[in-house]
Amino acid sequence: MQFSRISSYLLLYAALSPSALARRGVAGEGSFGAGRDGPFVMTAKQFDEALKSPNATGKFDFPGVDISQRYTGTFKNLSGWAWDIAVAADVQMGGEYFTGTKISITAPGGAPRLNGSRNLTVHETWQACVLHWDLSKAYDDKLRSDDENCTHTLGSDCVRDIEFEVEKAYRSAEGCHCPDFGSIKSCKGKDVVTKNECLVESKHPVPRSLSTAANTLGLAYNNTEIEQWPDGKLDVVRYGGPTHAKGDIAAYNQNGSLGWPLLFVLGVKSKPWFDVVDRKAIKLSCVRARDATEGSVAPKAQSDKSSGYRNSLGTLVMIAMPLFWALWL
Repeated sequence: MQFSRISSYLLLYAALSPSALARRGVAGEGSFGAGRDGPFVMTAKQFDEALKSPNATGKFDFPGVDISQRYTGTFKNLSGWAWDIAVAADVQMGGEYFTGTKISITAPGGAPRLNGSRNLTVHETWQACVLHWDLSKAYDDKLRSDDENCTHTLGSDCVRDIEFEVEKAYRSAEGCHCPDFGSIKSCKGKDVVTKNECLVESKHPVPRSLSTAANTLGLAYNNTEIEQWPDGKLDVVRYGGPTHAKGDIAAYNQNGSLGWPLLFVLGVKSKPWFDVVDRKAIKLSCVRARDATEGSVAPKAQSDKSSGYRNSLGTLVMIAMPLFWALWL
């Protein structure tokens, strides 16, 4: 695996810049996008265009209701709520390539527009919270084979208590709030959620001076903001793995098989407090790209013949040594 001098400087900058330090991912030691930015030096628009033809995808449904109508007090599940993940090999960035991952939340319904896109209709009482982890400090390879409910990685007690803590904060009118893991004993040792920074995806994050860390709490998406989700989708994660040679299957397996914990809350505004529709409407999910698109293969793990790829010491040496020499020379 060869690295150009430009690529080496780019990776060195990504490793040393203050903003990148907060966004680096141990999950492949790659780069996260945020806002209008894609991973590395790409814009979100450029990255999204590259992910339109993925090599692998995953769709994970979760309980939800019809948000076009006022909540009646009875939870009636409406299909169509889902997390969608797409992975593309050999995303080109100048003369370099990387494996890209994009995760979005999809809301059901919406009236078709003339251009073929959808426009959601959301009743004024609805709100939504979206939480995710940036995976910058720790990673658990169990996520590579965890399907949807996160119990394989975290255990049922930890999952239940995370959902309960988020619900408690929401009902207390604190808005969308990451859980306080200091009070969740069942999650002790679950470093992938306790050591990594939990982030609230919000148009109104609370400034760092008023929060223990950036974006760990924020206001929920209101009905107008949910209606503005393009085609009923909100992009939550844009991730690029480390650059590699074109056609590098090991890099595709390593980065494409990553699993991701995310949490969604569907609630209503009931002054002076907020209310959660139902415990079923608070869902912690772990998603991964497990389905190959036509003509491609899904990323596979060394430790699991069905999917995923476990990073071995040998792989780490193969990645680290060329980078070392590129920087040294």
